[in-house]
This record gives sequence, structure tokens and C-alpha cells, in this order.
Amino acid sequence: LGSQALDPVKFKLEASDDLVSWVTVGSSTWEQLDLKIVMTGRAAETPLERGAVMEMDMRLSWAIVLGQGFAILVFNGSAFLLAILGNLGYHRWATSAFEWGFAVQVLLQLARALSHALSLDLVTNEAAHAFFRLGYGLVWAFALFLLYRTPPVFELSF
Repeated sequence: LGSQALDPVKFKLEASDDLVSWVTVGSSTWEQLDLKIVMTGRAAETPLERGAVMEMDMRLSWAIVLGQGFAILVFNGSAFLLAILGNLGYHRWATSAFEWGFAVQVLLQLARALSHALSLDLVTNEAAHAFFRLGYGLVWAFALFLLYRTPPVFELSF
């Protein structure tokens, strides 16, 4: 097998606009947390064959972008419907639209927590992120419960 043990597998790429302050823009390993890329700088899993090409794609996964974008779109859409329908006098329809917006948020956040939990990498902080998503989903669920069970409280807040 030769000298594979001596091959570099860990690196950090930095950039600067003024050659004084440097910012990390790349790394041998990274994590995607919501819409943010976090450089972890651990040893990368490199191919053992000599001359093998290793592609590193740090673009955000389509699942994260779609999940985050869809969550924002649904919630903003339900808030828009709340305002329009409420202004037109359709208060029950407005409340239902907002409740559905909350319900979709609950499902999206719990699905994201489950997806993080199923792809746990114990070396990274994925477990913490999965628990964060679970807690976030439960907060949305509690807000939905309050919205559904105590409409006068939410009517006062609007």
C-alpha cells in the first residue's frame, strides 16, 4: 500500500481581500446546518488509489434549500391569507388558513428532525441539530395547539 498514511487528508482554505484578515472559505470536511455551511476541518475520507479524483461539492443540498424555502413560503402564504381573508370578513377561513400554515410547519420541522436523526454522524454535532429541530417542531406544535384551543388569545394578539 505504500505511502498512503503520509497523504494529506486534512486542510483549510482561507481567503483575504486585504492580505491581513483571513476567512476560512473551504475545508477538508464540512457540515450543512440549515442554510449555512460550517467548516469542520476534520480528516477527509480520501480514495486510496493513486491519481484518483476526489470531488468536493459544498453547495447546499436541494433538500435543505427546498425544505427551508418551502417552510418560509408556506408560513408567509398562510399569514398573507390571514390578512386578506380577515380583511374581507372571512374570519373563520382566515383562522383555518393560519392553522394549516402552523400544521405544515410542525410537520416540516419534525420531518427535518427525523431526517437529521436518521443520518446521525456521531463525530459531528448532528445529534444536537436533530434535538434542536425536534424542539423547534414541538414549539410549533404547542403554538398550533394554542391557536386551535384558545382562539380568543390569538385574536387578542392580532
